Amino acid sequence: MKGVRDLRYVLVLKDDFSGYVWLRPTREADADTTAQALLDWFASFGVVYHWVSDRGTHFKNEVVRTLREQTGGSHHFTLAYCP
Repeated sequence: MKGVRDLRYVLVLKDDFSGYVWLRPTREADADTTAQALLDWFASFGVVYHWVSDRGTHFKNEVVRTLREQTGGSHHFTLAYCP
C-alpha cells in the first residue's frame, strides 16, 4: 500500500525525559534515512548520548554505529515491540 507521496514508513523518535515525540515520515526504512533523521534531531534538540531502539536493520548497521561513535553515545537494543 502506498502512502502520501510514497511515504510508507514512520520513524518515531522520543525523548523519554520530556515525553516529546517526533514522527518522521519516510520513503525507506534504511540506515541512511535513520542516520539523517538522527542528525536532524541532534541539530534541532542537541546530541543524544543514550539511544534505545529495537534490532531493526535500519538501526543495527554500520552507518548508525559510526554516527553513534562520532557523537560519543551508547546504543541499547531491545526486542521488537518492547522498548
